[in-house]
Amino acid sequence: MKLSRTNRERLDIGLVPMINVVFLLLIFLLMTARLVSPPPLDISVPEAESDMARGEADTLYLSRAGVLVFNDSEGEAAALTALTGWAKNCIACQLNLMADQRASARALTSILSKLGAIGIEDITLVTVQK
Repeated sequence: MKLSRTNRERLDIGLVPMINVVFLLLIFLLMTARLVSPPPLDISVPEAESDMARGEADTLYLSRAGVLVFNDSEGEAAALTALTGWAKNCIACQLNLMADQRASARALTSILSKLGAIGIEDITLVTVQK
């Protein structure tokens, strides 16, 4: 018994439109993503009832060991000098303080008093929500 073969039409699926859509989605995601640089110190942020997320203000980092970092200045003297120049040049100074949750209260109060002496009074302690 001989069976006859029927000619099937070959479906030609174009992959170019699908690739174009994928690239457009990739470009969209890259354009809308907000890239944030990682903190210069290994800091575990304290937990709070509400999330005090980091805004557009500059950030001062305080590590567990009491090391201060502001912009590219590391160490207490260098960071306070940079903060003094920063406070003189800004109009509405708002500073985010990202302190490690294991940092001592003595170090935190010392830094806050020194920031007050410089003239920086609008300070936000950065926390994460529980």
